Amino acid sequence: MNSNSPLVSILTPSYNCAKFIEQCILSVLSQNYPQVEHIIQDNVSNDGTIEILKKYSDRVNWVSEPDGGQSDGLNRALKRCHGDIIGVLNADDEYLPHAVSWAVENFARFPDMAVIYGDQYDVDSHGNIVHKTYGRDYDFEKVWERVLW
Repeated sequence: MNSNSPLVSILTPSYNCAKFIEQCILSVLSQNYPQVEHIIQDNVSNDGTIEILKKYSDRVNWVSEPDGGQSDGLNRALKRCHGDIIGVLNADDEYLPHAVSWAVENFARFPDMAVIYGDQYDVDSHGNIVHKTYGRDYDFEKVWERVLW
């Protein structure tokens, strides 16, 4: 990718996720795409999460302050991001290698698309895949019908 590559903002809401947050961060930092900012919005964790976030202060944009839960945390992170493309990655999740470059490439291939998503692998505490969920066709109207009604 060149310097004209779009900036990708990865938004991560967090609360007491010390057990998972470092792997989440490392999965973003290890992406092969050069233009990524990781925005973490922590809801004043008290389980060691803050100490882990401090280790990555030079590479991750994080704030720990009271919020109203996951949706409020995402909204706060959204206000702090600068990306042309926005991804959401929960604190107990990880991106597979090349996930960000895959998304950017697909947005370039399908410029009229507003949402692009891939498959999901659920893993156990040892990293073994226990379930795979494959992305289905996205129905924008059906999603908003559920939200509005």
